[in-house]
Amino acid sequence: MIAHGREGDTIWLAMERVRGRPFGRGLSGDGAARWEALREPLRRLLETLARVHERGIVHRDLKPANVLLRDDGQPIVLDLGLVRGDDLGPSLTRTLGVVGTPPYLSPEQARGGRVDGQTDIYALGVMLYEALTDRPPYRARDLVSLEWERERHEPTPVERLAGGLPSEAASLVTRMLQRDAEARPGAMDCLSALEGHRRADDFRLPWLGDETFLHGLACQARQGKAADLWGPPCSGKTRALEELATRLGAVSWLVPAERPYASLIRVLGVTPTGGTPADVEEQVRRALDRADVTLLADDWTELDPWTRALLEDWSPQGGVVRVREAPSATRLRALAEETLRGLFVGPERVLHIPSDAARQLIRRTGGLSGRVFDQLRRWAFMGWIRREGDRFHIERDSLDRLAVESAAPPLHRLAHDLSAEASDLLQWVRLLGPMANLDLLARFSDRPGWEVQLQLHALEASGAVLLHQERWVALAEGRRGWSEERLQDAHAQIAAVLNEGEDGRFEHLLRAGRREALGQEAAALVRRKEAQGRLGEATALLWLVRDLEPSTPALTGLLVRLLLSKRSQEDLAQAQDAAARSPEAHRLVRAARFANASQWEAVEQTIGGTSTWADPDLAWYGHVLRVRAARERSEDAQAALIGALQADPRVAHEPAYRAHWLSWLGLLRFRQRRYAEAAALAEEAAPRRNTLAGKVSTLLNAPARIMLYQPERAQSLARRALADAQEARLCSDEANALRLLRAADNQLGATEPDLDLVDEIAALREPRLEAEACLTEGLIAWRGRHGSAAGLARRAARGFQSLGWTPSAKYAFALAWACDGEGDIQGLLQGLYSLSDPALRLDGLALVAQAGAEVVMSDELIQTTLVSLQAPRRPLRVGAMSESDALYHLKLERPR
Repeated sequence: MIAHGREGDTIWLAMERVRGRPFGRGLSGDGAARWEALREPLRRLLETLARVHERGIVHRDLKPANVLLRDDGQPIVLDLGLVRGDDLGPSLTRTLGVVGTPPYLSPEQARGGRVDGQTDIYALGVMLYEALTDRPPYRARDLVSLEWERERHEPTPVERLAGGLPSEAASLVTRMLQRDAEARPGAMDCLSALEGHRRADDFRLPWLGDETFLHGLACQARQGKAADLWGPPCSGKTRALEELATRLGAVSWLVPAERPYASLIRVLGVTPTGGTPADVEEQVRRALDRADVTLLADDWTELDPWTRALLEDWSPQGGVVRVREAPSATRLRALAEETLRGLFVGPERVLHIPSDAARQLIRRTGGLSGRVFDQLRRWAFMGWIRREGDRFHIERDSLDRLAVESAAPPLHRLAHDLSAEASDLLQWVRLLGPMANLDLLARFSDRPGWEVQLQLHALEASGAVLLHQERWVALAEGRRGWSEERLQDAHAQIAAVLNEGEDGRFEHLLRAGRREALGQEAAALVRRKEAQGRLGEATALLWLVRDLEPSTPALTGLLVRLLLSKRSQEDLAQAQDAAARSPEAHRLVRAARFANASQWEAVEQTIGGTSTWADPDLAWYGHVLRVRAARERSEDAQAALIGALQADPRVAHEPAYRAHWLSWLGLLRFRQRRYAEAAALAEEAAPRRNTLAGKVSTLLNAPARIMLYQPERAQSLARRALADAQEARLCSDEANALRLLRAADNQLGATEPDLDLVDEIAALREPRLEAEACLTEGLIAWRGRHGSAAGLARRAARGFQSLGWTPSAKYAFALAWACDGEGDIQGLLQGLYSLSDPALRLDGLALVAQAGAEVVMSDELIQTTLVSLQAPRRPLRVGAMSESDALYHLKLERPR
């Protein structure tokens, strides 16, 4: 559930929309084929059931319609209306009315008896039987007939109806359908059977904590000493003991008990039966010394009093480690962000996967180990991460979504009651979240600051809050809750002190039930994030708002424009989905597809006249697409288009639009080989752009400086753009800046390709950036005689071909031929002769000539090539060679 609230007499819920098909439906083939298709979804579903059953929660109405399978195979459990359990309501040990769907009811559920996790296992067994055989185990559709049929015969063995079904699968389904709940396996047992008796609960993390303190505890235990370990709730105390056990070897876990010395039953085997209390204590001491194992007491307060008294001041030869609060206890620290980065695979450069994933974990968990574990399991359940060995993979889009979602960590329930004042203060700490400083807490609780400060320190001592970077963080919740009306009023009060578009205000308005204000607030927040360059977060927020308020045209246009500005294939597909209800946005998406393919005529026809468009921002972005596609038109046509756009009133009167137009003019000047003007226009326009993304993209006109043989200046501009792009997570611009830095390196003679950069840029799924990166690194690899050069060049050529960039593709194929000599050299030469760009033609022909090709240029071609050469002579290269080297390999002389 995303949110909930009340409007008048209506209670509303906002839930995530799930697309999928019912579990087990649509399968074909024999039993073996069906079982293979079911194995992975079944494993994931059993993992989910194992987790909820551990907490005493039972679904009670599992059936195919309530378990949807997403396209990635992740099962989503729906319809929790019948769910009951210790965490959700009264115990189910009493007799209840019969609830559920008859064909899937277990015998005990049909009788109105006690239900537990085995009840869900029976229903899942019925679902598997149906999926494998296309029929239920019992044909009865009503409760009375079902019970009559079940009492008189067993279902037809599943293996008879599902030919080819593996015997272990048939055995598992049969066990799940046992009438006696005690005879059915639990969810964890089913997992073990499914995975060949491999440990089912394998969602474990590598040890992430401090090695030093573990080493210290182990040393004390080996010396026969007692050691204490402590930390706040969910800090990973049990996990620390488990890790310690693997290092000590011989250990014995003490168990909760009430009878004398019963907590030691695992190490003693039996408790002593004769003698005085003093005799028994001595027998226990000797037995513990003989055992020579380290005792691990996970929860000291749950041990029987006699065991606690014995181990309070005495330790057996193997030592004892106690989880208890004591002055000398070793304290578990929260995990640092740097430590959590190691949990994630993916590039840090360009996509920033490890650092941003770790940051989102810290936001939600405070670095507490137990909460980190629970959060990762939730992300896995939601399909946001997938496991790769001991680490996890997460997509950039998922990180952007997490960045705009509420990040309140799960809270533990305090064991003791709080006063009404303390409980209210704790609630304000939780609601204020990152705003929970002393001043605001005093304001909203309507109490003097000194009193609030004293109460906060008392709450801190009880483990309910902690102070982190001058703000208070809630760790627990009291037993006194607020009514829904009071919660909504509190959220409205908090929203009232925040400015429009400020972080947190949107969520508080949502939770206050102020749906009428969400559209305007979302637009303000998105425009602020856009100005900051955080396009991914802005897009994620708009998707969330669109799900809540799908009929807001202005937000639809904003979402489409942001998606198109990101330019990846996935973003283009999402833009098409988002534009479905807006004719103008739909036209814009069609035009973007044509622009990416350099089909300028189709772009012009699709955009048409923009003066009548209702959304001026979409109309302006239509001009952006026209200019982008115009690179394939003649220079005169491109100049005419840019000249016509100068007449737009916004260009004359609004600095941001003027700056945008100046950047277009700079692109034209670059094409006209007026590189000094192009560079000057870019540097003039950049500071005038009204968004960080606009400033960065304008700064990235560093190629003009490269063409002016000013690699150091190009590097300076690219580094400025890189720093801004990294800060705002403008991944495409960051990739472009890195590529331009490498282009400057190429000009300065680099010889070692950065293959990791190519893969990192490819992860963006933007063909233009990938092709350009491959070409740049291919040139560097060619110079260094690196074996990857030919492959990089051909990869670049194919990318340029897919974009319709024919001249660049011809040049890249020339580089590939220069590396390995493979391909039709005559066809390649004809293509190079036809290039209109003399610099590209000269470098491409020199490449193949240096590799042994016979280059025969007409007198006219020689003349046009030589006339185009810049004066004075430039010692640096732009592509593969300097002008002097290119002329040498073509046996030409520079005109005097």
